[in-house]
Amino acid sequence: MMKYARTLTAAPLVLALALVLPAGFSGQTKPQTPTKSQAPAKSQPSAQPSAMDFRRDAMNTFDQIFGEMTTLMALSSYNPAKMDKAWEDLVNERGNLWSNTVDQAEIVFLEKSPQLPPSWAEWRKDNEEFIAAEIQSAGRDVMRWRCQTYLEIFALQLDIDSHPIRKDEWLKTMTEAEKILETAEGAANDGAATVQAIEKSRSDVRQAKNLVDNVASDLGNIRKRVLDFHGAELKMDSKIAAIQARWTALKDQYPHVIEKWKLSVSGWAKNIKTAYDSHEKTRKQFDTLYEPVMNQKLFAGLRLFQGKEYKDLGGVLDKLDQTLQVRWVKAKDKGKKDEDIATAIEKEEQTSEQERKRYWELNEIVTPAREQQESLKYSAGEAAKERELTLKTMNSKNSAAEQKAAEEELRKFQQKALPEQVAAQKAWDAYQKQKKEADAEMTRLLTDHAARLKKLGLPPEPDWPMR
Repeated sequence: MMKYARTLTAAPLVLALALVLPAGFSGQTKPQTPTKSQAPAKSQPSAQPSAMDFRRDAMNTFDQIFGEMTTLMALSSYNPAKMDKAWEDLVNERGNLWSNTVDQAEIVFLEKSPQLPPSWAEWRKDNEEFIAAEIQSAGRDVMRWRCQTYLEIFALQLDIDSHPIRKDEWLKTMTEAEKILETAEGAANDGAATVQAIEKSRSDVRQAKNLVDNVASDLGNIRKRVLDFHGAELKMDSKIAAIQARWTALKDQYPHVIEKWKLSVSGWAKNIKTAYDSHEKTRKQFDTLYEPVMNQKLFAGLRLFQGKEYKDLGGVLDKLDQTLQVRWVKAKDKGKKDEDIATAIEKEEQTSEQERKRYWELNEIVTPAREQQESLKYSAGEAAKERELTLKTMNSKNSAAEQKAAEEELRKFQQKALPEQVAAQKAWDAYQKQKKEADAEMTRLLTDHAARLKKLGLPPEPDWPMR
């Protein structure tokens, strides 16, 4: 419980003395022995704070932070975690102090009365619910929402500002990729194309594929971020909308909460509107500029890419690369049928993709980070354990039996014969075996992949399984 003490200030005391002491009194007269009739009066005990004094203190305690809360609520911050903490540190501390001070008021009240009046309980319930629901909970939610909203506004504004340059780059890249594809299409359809010409076309297509994948990723990320945040059409979060409506009508709620508090929180509703209006304005600008991006129609003027979703843009190049592979094999062995070559290549692609996934699963086992992790688990706590067991053998209070047991335990530790050491060794040995098997399987996957390509008559892929 919080204890409050009230003391007189110095200024009123000095003024009182000035009024009752004679003029010219310096305070340095000889001390006089008081007579019986002049004996000093017994000091009276200072008055204890009343229940209403504590109640006023509780109200003042919370009233003092409304200015700071209003300032925080109006900030356009991009750091939700920082603002969240600032709000909770401010509000929770004062909320707890408010409750503790009201508890003290009730203790004082009950010292003189058998029970609290109903009006007191209603007053406390209303104020506690107001602080908990409207300030601690709703206030925090709105703070968090505002930060997230301003982050999205910031991101949208970056998109808007960079739109002219980015749009030109996207179209330039995809136009160049289409030219490369058109040239490669010519090689793929030319029955007389040489192996060297087809190899060059494949190399060009693969380089173009990297560029196209980057454009598709950039556009896809923009579209996904905007849709994930508020959907195709901007709408206010339903929870925040409910808080805004409630705050706007606070004057008709919480009858025992003072008007000043309710007016302050009602004023915060405009901060919701300000953030939403700003977001809405920025989103409209974004939608005007990025309508083709959001509808995935930016490349409607490019024959090979029009009508394709971003996730399918790279597939256009993959399909052509497969056709070039068929031509490459055909150029080396004209006796093979196109459909047979295409079927074999398609089957190889499927097998290759499965093996690629398996390769990277195995790679997780053999990475240096994984080996270090297993090594730390194997040796964890050994130094501390050795110190502990050594100190046990040096304890002068040991009985003969205790000393023998301590020495035996230390001996087993040094021989790695303790149960937990045996288990750790088994786990380490099992990992080493798994690592060795993973290395062997990865090597086999690489060898098998190269052998199948050679058998099919396809050129080697030195970057596999990276591609």
